[in-house]
Amino acid sequence: MPRFLVLRLSSMGDVILTTPFIRSLRRAFPESEIDFVTRKEYAELLLHHPSVSHVVGIDVSRGIRELLAVNRRFRNAPYDFVYDLHDSARTRVLRYRAGKYLRVVRKNRIRRFLLVRFGIPMPPGIPSVPLRYLATATAEGVQPDAQGPEVFVPQDIRDDTHRRVSAMLPKGGSPIVGICPGAKHETKRWPVEYFSRIQQRLAGVGARILLFGGPDEAALCRSLWGNATESTVDLCGTLTLLETAAAMDLCDVIVANDSGLMHLASARMRPVVALFGCTVRAFGFFPYNTTAVVHEVEGLPCRPCSHIGRMRCPKKHFRCMKEIDPADVFTSVLRFLPPPPWGGR
Repeated sequence: MPRFLVLRLSSMGDVILTTPFIRSLRRAFPESEIDFVTRKEYAELLLHHPSVSHVVGIDVSRGIRELLAVNRRFRNAPYDFVYDLHDSARTRVLRYRAGKYLRVVRKNRIRRFLLVRFGIPMPPGIPSVPLRYLATATAEGVQPDAQGPEVFVPQDIRDDTHRRVSAMLPKGGSPIVGICPGAKHETKRWPVEYFSRIQQRLAGVGARILLFGGPDEAALCRSLWGNATESTVDLCGTLTLLETAAAMDLCDVIVANDSGLMHLASARMRPVVALFGCTVRAFGFFPYNTTAVVHEVEGLPCRPCSHIGRMRCPKKHFRCMKEIDPADVFTSVLRFLPPPPWGGR
């Protein structure tokens, strides 16, 4: 029975995008042992994945001691193959002599730098991030499929979350729209006043709204909740990742920035209306094999300014987000809603 070790520590979206790789690896080696190492805050995303044998959650706050302790465990019982889908300083420590064969993801760092720093386009045909992960195992016969990312939620968590969230929602059979206004970096956030316009227009046509986000985005969600309290339920900072995934199942469509929650919505097979500012399709993080509409300002000479985002627009005009018209986004949302009059759910 071959033993595989997969490394991807962060961030949430990147971890979710490894799931097509895991699924394909399990399909190629159904009797294998597949262990996955990630940061402890993301471990629950893979805890119930049927293709994963064991999940190891790393506490990065403990520094090198934690990494060396985990590496010693791996070296005492080496794996047949180690797939480093992160290739960071931390994963290099974790993978040292941890397996017989090592496979490392190709990150196109130089090409990415030339695009961001000098505007030199990346060559056509560079695959998306999930396909780059899959390319690490082509020598072992692992092939991609046509499915998207996936996050598995146990039935008891799903049922309990649906019960609690449904009790908070306004009664009726109108559609439910999820809104994810946050992102780690400011240049990935569509202006909150634009989200507010979408929220108010949705409330005006009778839709119900769920606000999603982590504890760091609670203030952002509260500002939106105050605009339409009767139609909106603010869930920011109140749910675990798996509970958030379960609550997303209630939504007819989800509006999100380029963030981990965008990929979580995709993994739950929800239609996504995605908003991209400082990042571009060439980086490979757009919604993968899922139903999505992407809004972005194409042809902007200062875009991209970063592959992960910045805290402030370096040009101070923030055109990449401010020129995404809320009216266009609202039209995209309506495409995924059932026609009125609203029927019962």
